[in-house]
Amino acid sequence: MRSPYAYTDEERRMLEMDYKKPKYYKKRLEPDASKPRRRIMDLHTKETVASKNKKKISEQIQDFLYGDDKPEEAQEEEVQSGLGRALSMSTIVKSTRKMFLLQYALNVKVAEKTRLDATLKVEEEKVKKAEADLKEAEQSFDSFLQENDREAMEAQQRAEEETKLTEEKMEHTRNSNVSNNF
Repeated sequence: MRSPYAYTDEERRMLEMDYKKPKYYKKRLEPDASKPRRRIMDLHTKETVASKNKKKISEQIQDFLYGDDKPEEAQEEEVQSGLGRALSMSTIVKSTRKMFLLQYALNVKVAEKTRLDATLKVEEEKVKKAEADLKEAEQSFDSFLQENDREAMEAQQRAEEETKLTEEKMEHTRNSNVSNNF
């Protein structure tokens, strides 16, 4: 019976100094001519169906809003000329779609304007509050400076009075010393 811990022949060969690990090559399949090659795209260029549709709709909105550079008179003439003829279903759908896109763009602009107005109002309130705080701080600083000046003046007057008193006392002591010496 053989020990389960004994080396196999392959393991012994692996322990030799000049052993080299064999290379395994994968079989490379040649591209099949009957199958179409899949195009490899970078991740940032891939799009989902929803993103393609969203891009298409936004392009149509931009084209509708900014692409029509005809003068207003030419547009009015075009509308007037179209009133007399019978409209096909596709024309009705197109005009309805244009009306929807125009209404949508108008709603977006109105919503953006109201949002910006609200933001502006909040910012103006912040500025007014900051100005009021600044004015209050300025007034308190001015009163602090006035109080400081008043205290300095009082201290200077007290110092002058004390100096006067000490000079008078010194002169009085000198006079009394002079009169005591005679």
